[in-house]
Amino acid sequence: MEVNLSEIAWLKMIGHSMKHLSGDCYSLMLGSIQEGKLEISECLPLTHGRLLSPSLEIAFLLAEEYCQENNFKILGISECMAFNTKKISNMGRYLHDKLKLVEPNAFLLAMEVTEIDNPDQESEPNYSFFPHLLVANSENADLLKTKVEGGTFREMIKKHDYMFLYDLEEHILDPSIDFSNSQFVFLYRQIVWLFQG
Repeated sequence: MEVNLSEIAWLKMIGHSMKHLSGDCYSLMLGSIQEGKLEISECLPLTHGRLLSPSLEIAFLLAEEYCQENNFKILGISECMAFNTKKISNMGRYLHDKLKLVEPNAFLLAMEVTEIDNPDQESEPNYSFFPHLLVANSENADLLKTKVEGGTFREMIKKHDYMFLYDLEEHILDPSIDFSNSQFVFLYRQIVWLFQG
């Protein structure tokens, strides 16, 4: 089954990883099924560590409530592996298995993060993201489709906008934190407007 990622979902997923490069980052991928394709419109960063079971249940309840309010379904799990790690974690597989109990089409998108050699030592480091997409227990990155404007992505990384991304784990510890990341979305829309203008 083909998985189509919106630009904002991609940027939230990657930005979450950029903020926490030293550890695995997990997100919930939200959207709908249209014409046999998984259309992912939104990404909710879940955790940048290991959520204990009670906190994990709370996080899923909050995500379900958010989905009901916005007419989404949780269709997948993303795992941005810790920097230079090449193996999907047990946590990623556990979350995927948990989601498949309620959504048989659920996918696991694991992103391998590596640094690209940058000849300009004064500029920001460049990172490469290589996807491993598991759909129906088979791995096929060709099924992943996303359209991300390189300029938008580079600008948000350069400005460190990803520092405004927060996950459900942080919201559970401090309920005043906005896990829908409206500030990040606002910054994204500003950059899109600048590029289109």
